[in-house]
Amino acid sequence: IQNTILASIDRFEPELKSFLQKLSVFRYPFDEAAAAELELLADPDSRVEAGEALARLEAEGLLQRREEGRWRFKHAIIKDAVYD
Repeated sequence: IQNTILASIDRFEPELKSFLQKLSVFRYPFDEAAAAELELLADPDSRVEAGEALARLEAEGLLQRREEGRWRFKHAIIKDAVYD
């Protein structure tokens, strides 16, 4: 299963893939501001817009929006595959 998940994210542009990998460090649901801050801490020159990236990852079936502004991985298997 992990290989299938990883193969699906390998087609993403490098910036989106890197953003998703960074998100995997969150243990609990996170908000857009925390995702944006993490991205900028890891890469001050990043051009990733967190809101757009989160929406794309949701559309790809990897993330889901919980309450307004809160995000989580759709399944722990996805999070674990991305984290490893």
